[in-house]
Amino acid sequence: RHTRFRNVTGVQTCALPIFRASNGACSDETTFTIVIKPFLKSNIFVDNPIVCQKESVHFSNVSQNAQTYLWSFGDSTYSNETNPSHQYLFGGNFIVRLFAYQNNCIDTSFHTVIIRPRPIADFLTNPLYPRANQPVSFFYTGTSIESLSYVWNFGDGSVSFDSTPSHLYTTDSTTITVQLIVTTQYGCTDTVSKVLFIHRSEEHTSELQS
Repeated sequence: RHTRFRNVTGVQTCALPIFRASNGACSDETTFTIVIKPFLKSNIFVDNPIVCQKESVHFSNVSQNAQTYLWSFGDSTYSNETNPSHQYLFGGNFIVRLFAYQNNCIDTSFHTVIIRPRPIADFLTNPLYPRANQPVSFFYTGTSIESLSYVWNFGDGSVSFDSTPSHLYTTDSTTITVQLIVTTQYGCTDTVSKVLFIHRSEEHTSELQS
């Protein structure tokens, strides 16, 4: 005969009746104790399972009746915090494991997080040393494995959304800060700023020499 304990934990005393097999006239009873541990269940909740590279992923531990924990983030890093946050340095899909412990018992749960790669913004100009009143071409030289959108701020109040724009500066002998913001199709961004010195135009230089 089996006895099931429902919603019962702790030390329980059980009685086991013993009957003589021949006629049942003789009987006895023995008692023993068992320890019923609370039901152990590991469980993970992630409110942002898809993020960009180097953004924090927040993990909520919704396990039941656990005493200690060990998180494996899938990138060879670990934590024994209850509700950790983690930043992934590389893009990809990572399987997160939560090991929940209760005395000698263990339960494990899994959750997949998706890390979108972040672009690396960079650019060059042609000519390398821009002059006033001469077109300057801007070329994106960064890296990305996904399609990009561009926002160029030329430092004089002008902007462009082209991938390889051209711009004309009318003021010479001045320093301009050009900023480029690139965004992937998944919303991951990177920004780079460079300082350009706008030299005098060749015509202006000829006038001064004449």
